[in-house]
Amino acid sequence: MDLNIFDELKKLQTIAGAYRKWSSYRYKLTEYIINNTTDFESIAIFGAGKCNDIDLNILESKFKKVILIDIDMSSMKEGINQYSLVNSNKIELIACDFLGIEDREYRDYEYLVKKYFFTNTNNLSSRHKILSLLDDLTVKIDKYPLVFGKDAYKNSILIGVHSQINVYLHQIWSICLQITGKGDNLVIDKIKKMNDIVAKKLNAAVIESTEDKLFLGYEMGIEGQYGQIEGAIQAEHDVELRLESGLINFSSEFKLLWPFKSDCKYDMRFICISKI
Repeated sequence: MDLNIFDELKKLQTIAGAYRKWSSYRYKLTEYIINNTTDFESIAIFGAGKCNDIDLNILESKFKKVILIDIDMSSMKEGINQYSLVNSNKIELIACDFLGIEDREYRDYEYLVKKYFFTNTNNLSSRHKILSLLDDLTVKIDKYPLVFGKDAYKNSILIGVHSQINVYLHQIWSICLQITGKGDNLVIDKIKKMNDIVAKKLNAAVIESTEDKLFLGYEMGIEGQYGQIEGAIQAEHDVELRLESGLINFSSEFKLLWPFKSDCKYDMRFICISKI
């Protein structure tokens, strides 16, 4: 199979026309954030990307400092250019990887998955190598340092990120399933375990870095479809445990439909929390 799945998936991270199509969603979400903020000293956007879902012009006009944090520096630069904020002294960009998996490791995984699905020899060996690689990546993710600093930002935004951090492993597997028409959940449990680790680590690091309000948002599901979204499930579960344990306060909730793509609209839940 000649298709380079990983590289094609990376290209799909850019959604054509998102800034224009998400205009109403962006305004309502940003309005919710502004209306629930009490101190406008600073706000950090984790997983900022191009900020198609958060209105940077509004944030820049309200806050003394707006910090964009994402693995893709070029996307953040495109974002501030999109909002004509290149020369703003209020905007800061920070490149940061939340996961720790390198491109070469995704390509190694893709090679093994293709071998497992599309060759008839050494299938047992390919299976063992896939599971072994996923075990190694799980350990790597668990040990990967994720620290943003205690009370580094007055406010923070963490929206639509949990479902996207560790998405490639599952997507590569699912695409091979679709091509072959097979039903095989060999890697699913291991990926869920990874997502559980990622959600706990990311939530903990962002909460620790936020002095006042954290605006956290995740997909409850796709409109008209049954089932929750991987990554978002673990994020919600971790937040619920923190609330039950008395580690964080909950102050408000907001729900909105995210017109992500023409054939995929997410039911989103946003909550405003703070640590105790």
